[in-house]
Amino acid sequence: MNRFVFACLALLVSGLALPSLAQQPPPQPTPHSRADLEARATLLEQESSSASSDEKASKAAEAAMIRTRLRDGDFRAGDRIVVRVDSGVRAQADTFLVRGDQSVEFPGLPAIALTGVLHSELSDYLTQQLSRYFRDPKVQAYPMVRVAILGPVGNPGFYSFPADVLLSDAIMNAGGPATSAKLEQTVVKRGDREVIDRRAVQRALVYGYTLSQMNVRDGDAIHIGGGSQRSWYNTLRAVSIGLGLALTVYGITQRF
Repeated sequence: MNRFVFACLALLVSGLALPSLAQQPPPQPTPHSRADLEARATLLEQESSSASSDEKASKAAEAAMIRTRLRDGDFRAGDRIVVRVDSGVRAQADTFLVRGDQSVEFPGLPAIALTGVLHSELSDYLTQQLSRYFRDPKVQAYPMVRVAILGPVGNPGFYSFPADVLLSDAIMNAGGPATSAKLEQTVVKRGDREVIDRRAVQRALVYGYTLSQMNVRDGDAIHIGGGSQRSWYNTLRAVSIGLGLALTVYGITQRF
């Protein structure tokens, strides 16, 4: 009987095996500091002057996006940030919404503008701002990213994650890929525009990159490649039921 069970489980595992991802050199994380972003934008602008027409448009568009990010910052109305403040008297953690004017408001304090602030600057920036009201506050701030995970996963829909969550963990939090999922075809879209292609997604899964390192933004959609919505959970459940029935039948036959 044990051999029968192990054989069934082996078939199950082989059927659920993820597509193998080609080995590629690890990509460089998306730069996040202001200095790195400035350097990246400058390099793209220089390269676009001697690039082919297609590459020129692509590099110019990326440089323009970085310049906009440096000017306006990473925070938009409706974004959520988790902030823990230790003022020496007490420590308090809470979640705050970014208001329509790109500001955040702490209880009893004037609104703090987040215009032009990057994700990577948030903790230091809030520490500086709150130092006006508290003595030597210790601030830890975590931006949240709200993304859609669509396609053949257990529970497609909208999710809020810390910006430093792994892409693979985000997908698993949505119920995991279905047996019909084709992860090698997964892309990230911003509206109707594809902003992260399938090759970049594959590398991110292989090398363990976070949403922040991939520059996934609030409102982006992760489109899992493949067809039906049947999840690993449902498949495991169906197989376990099948195993139970098979073992029951086996047990009955042994009685006669």
